[in-house]
Amino acid sequence: MCESFVNNIANLSLNTYESLGKTGKPTADEWTTLCSIVIEENNTFLVACLATGTKCVTGQWASFKGAVIDCHAECLCKRAFKRFLISHVQSGKSFDTAKFHLFISQLPCGVVDRYKGNIDKPCVGVRRKPGKGERCLKPSCVDKLCKWNILGLQGRRLLAFTKKPIRFETIIIGNCGQENEFDENK
Repeated sequence: MCESFVNNIANLSLNTYESLGKTGKPTADEWTTLCSIVIEENNTFLVACLATGTKCVTGQWASFKGAVIDCHAECLCKRAFKRFLISHVQSGKSFDTAKFHLFISQLPCGVVDRYKGNIDKPCVGVRRKPGKGERCLKPSCVDKLCKWNILGLQGRRLLAFTKKPIRFETIIIGNCGQENEFDENK
């Protein structure tokens, strides 16, 4: 894959994020992961959806000891993409000739090599989420990305409208060699 292609997808995603203004973005002492799905059609590129990861304690959850609502950027981006698909499929749009590219600003959770210091006995299906010491039996983002790329991004209910699974042409990950997560101030 051409480095300029990768940089174009990354820059398109980052520029779209920057264009959204400051509301809801992390402050100078916070960080997040950015994820986007870019559609390529007839040599034209469009950011279909964009999401950042969230972590918060809110409402009824606050009464639970240390309960954290934690949604990773990849999952939120997929949800946004399904909304994008619904609105376009209802208007008769077809994506038969489109290619789909995923951009993630850092390695997704579940990449064992990055977190090998935190894993004493790695095994399939049991991953540690970033920054956590406890094992998590839930699928990591890497597991989910693999599943989505086999079964399709559209999900089971939308498959009747898309006629075939929507899979990634490319997956582009930024900051692979760095421990710093995406920070809008860098």
